[in-house]
Amino acid sequence: MGILYGSYRKALIDELSSVSDIALTTDSLPSPCRVHFVCITAHYYDKEFGCISKVISFRRFIGRSFAVRIRHFIRSQLKKLKISNKISSITTDNG
Repeated sequence: MGILYGSYRKALIDELSSVSDIALTTDSLPSPCRVHFVCITAHYYDKEFGCISKVISFRRFIGRSFAVRIRHFIRSQLKKLKISNKISSITTDNG
């Protein structure tokens, strides 16, 4: 599983390197047991102006300080994917 994930992430980084502007959406899914799931999706246009949407990260959070940890999570994912300077907007579901 680790090899497959690593190859997918490298392909994603390569694909996003050719994109100039990316809009992000984040969705948070809470559960009654103080467990939250956060999904980050990137939306952009390819060279033929086709709209592409891809999940770029997904994570489980347990416990408190959710807002601080999600902010750190989003920033770290943008840095790892080398797209921090390409983000044109971020839309959340108010989670």
